[in-house]
Amino acid sequence: MIATMLAGALAAAWLTMRCIPDAPIARLLHRWIVEWPAAKALHVERRHLIFVIVAAVSAQALLSVGLPDIGLVVAWDVSTYLDLLLVTWTLAAVANLKAGSRVAIEHWRLMTRGLRRSRPQPRARRTARRPVTKRSANDDDRPALAA
Repeated sequence: MIATMLAGALAAAWLTMRCIPDAPIARLLHRWIVEWPAAKALHVERRHLIFVIVAAVSAQALLSVGLPDIGLVVAWDVSTYLDLLLVTWTLAAVANLKAGSRVAIEHWRLMTRGLRRSRPQPRARRTARRPVTKRSANDDDRPALAA
């Protein structure tokens, strides 16, 4: 019964905003239904979403055991642990990707260096050899005076 009334109210609000968008009630509904939730959604963080998921999944088990406050504290602890776990996993994955990319780049460089060597090189021009002049082993500047 309540769900039907809520669905009818939402349909009426949607039709009002859709058919007569310039009406004051349509602008008010747009502000309440669209703008305000969108502004609040910008402030939602990853830890909030994890907390909601953990609290929703474990609500029956945690709340049936003890007080609702204890169940929420346990859900908060579990969500904090899962958040830290996800951050650690992400950082480890990024570190592995960086190391793997370095190895892949170095492997690629080695492969391409081998390919560059296999290309035919232009022949070097031969230059005429200079005749080798033998020098004497005599260190004296003035050989006549040494005799």
